Amino acid sequence: ANSRMFSSALSSASSSSDVVVMGGSVVDIIAKPKPNQELLMNTSNPGICSESDGGVGRNIAEVLYRLGAFPTFYSAVGDDARAKSL
Repeated sequence: ANSRMFSSALSSASSSSDVVVMGGSVVDIIAKPKPNQELLMNTSNPGICSESDGGVGRNIAEVLYRLGAFPTFYSAVGDDARAKSL
């Protein structure tokens, strides 16, 4: 599979970064059964799926940014729609 390296927009081009984060970037997919529905074993059940940005490195860079730092973040990602959404 093709992969590419990217430096996240969390880093500000106009300021120097005191922190470099290298690590994973993924899209977390969370599936839960619909509320108030009885789960039936050995068959399909109605549910709800949600997606969110994840990966330990990405999460650390985001928290550092929220705390006022300007981390530079490097990660290898695929070349598909989910990778582009990160």
